Amino acid sequence: MIQRLEPAFDSLELAVNAQSEFDLAKLSGTIKLALSPFLLSAFSSELYQTLSTEAPNVQFHLRNWYENSLQDLTKDELLVGVNYEISHAPKELLQHRLGQDSFCVYLRKDHPFKQDSIDILSSGEFEFATIIAPDWNTHTSFAEKVMKMHGVVPKIKFRSELPSAIFDVVENSNLMFPASKFINISQRKLRKVLVRVDTTSFTPEVFLYHHHKHRNNETVLWLKEHIKRCIDKRT
Repeated sequence: MIQRLEPAFDSLELAVNAQSEFDLAKLSGTIKLALSPFLLSAFSSELYQTLSTEAPNVQFHLRNWYENSLQDLTKDELLVGVNYEISHAPKELLQHRLGQDSFCVYLRKDHPFKQDSIDILSSGEFEFATIIAPDWNTHTSFAEKVMKMHGVVPKIKFRSELPSAIFDVVENSNLMFPASKFINISQRKLRKVLVRVDTTSFTPEVFLYHHHKHRNNETVLWLKEHIKRCIDKRT
């Protein structure tokens, strides 16, 4: 007997038996996803447009990855999550590699630094802004870890959970912001420069997370396909 509706599928009408065909036009209710701040900023518009076109009766909740996202995935409060590799993910969750990101540095267009690339070994002379991302770099950002691995002590002047807040600060200061190459800055007075470093340090892999009981769930497979497609377009 079904005792309650799973929160990640609020009123979601799915074809769950083998004799039913998966029909996106018949889906309704709410689908909840959590994405890394970088990935949410990069893909939310494109992802929503695609998903809502194929499943017009569904309401999509795309959330910034938050402190309890892993726990909520195990409890079905979230259907899927998308983030970089998380070594402490619960055993109940499956991880699917979706692709590979690479980090660059964003700075204002009239920044004193005029080159098209920056050597990580000389980055210690600059000041940086970094993202706060639960489960991935809550205390020390990914960029800081990589710099320290190369013997550089970064000067961190600003932190935020929101890429938009960081970009606002970077546009009006000389701070540099190491972030995902996927982010679209066409509407901002920013430019990005490449980071000269070894071939693996600044290239984190992107994963999709979901409860293992959903491994054959057609809605999850559909979401996975479209999220991967978004990543592949910009790889």
